[in-house]
Amino acid sequence: ASTLSHVVLEGGNEGNFQTVSSLHGPFRSNEISIATNANSYSNYRLKLTSHAGVVSYSQEIRVNSQNPSVLFWPNPVSDKIFVKIKTISKGKLSYSILNPQGQEIIKSAIEVNNGEQTISIPVKDIHHGIYYLKMTGHPLLQEISFRFIK
Repeated sequence: ASTLSHVVLEGGNEGNFQTVSSLHGPFRSNEISIATNANSYSNYRLKLTSHAGVVSYSQEIRVNSQNPSVLFWPNPVSDKIFVKIKTISKGKLSYSILNPQGQEIIKSAIEVNNGEQTISIPVKDIHHGIYYLKMTGHPLLQEISFRFIK
């Protein structure tokens, strides 16, 4: 028999954890399953409470979501690159366009809101060739990088 009274999955960004999901005992097994959409937070941990009321926490786990809510088109590009992004909060994204040697050709930033939006990045003034679009900043969980042809 388990000594746990309940298990809480907590998610957080920058140390601010909130309850994502919880299960209340009795638990008849040493295996407990909790599922959630891992795109909401960058870090997760379990809060375990025993029948005696003793609280302990698991090690924090960083989730790498691969930013599945990002699309980019067209490729090849003529005048503009469009990036469709779905974010969980507003923030400031920085973007750079790099040539194959890693030199920064264009650098700028854009404010984004919570939810889905399409960003337009002008590239009409760069020469034909192969380039890389790199995006960083909050609310992205990790850097995004796309290769494109102009």
